[in-house]
Amino acid sequence: MKILIALTFVFLATCLQAGAVEIPPQVKQQIKADAVKKWNGNYEMQAYMINNQIEAYQQLMQWVRATNSSEVAKNIHKAAQEKWKGNYEMQMYMVNNQVSAVEELSTWIEKSMNNSTLQGIIFAAEKKWPDDYVMQVYTIKNQVKAYNQINN
Repeated sequence: MKILIALTFVFLATCLQAGAVEIPPQVKQQIKADAVKKWNGNYEMQAYMINNQIEAYQQLMQWVRATNSSEVAKNIHKAAQEKWKGNYEMQMYMVNNQVSAVEELSTWIEKSMNNSTLQGIIFAAEKKWPDDYVMQVYTIKNQVKAYNQINN
């Protein structure tokens, strides 16, 4: 199941292209207002921030549309929106990190321990961090490292 999800993410990530997403006027206005507030009087930085935020918004919306049937993707997007409200660059950064973590989780192989121990570690990480795949990977790596230190 996880491998299928990861392969879907890999495929979708390689197919995404910026542009072709209509930006709602209120989103564009908020992006501009945030840029003016952050870079008052510095028009070069305002333009830079506006362009980056618009590009990130378009990428994010394409990703959302391409993955709209995936509960994992919905959870990732929701968490990114909640953490980085109005900051589309950071939302896209978080989405990319979470997708990479899902890919890593789906291919986890640890030859230095038995499968039931590894499955227990994975289960505990999933339980502790149900929708944070980056933290699941971090937890699993640390637990495997500690297990190997104790048992080797």
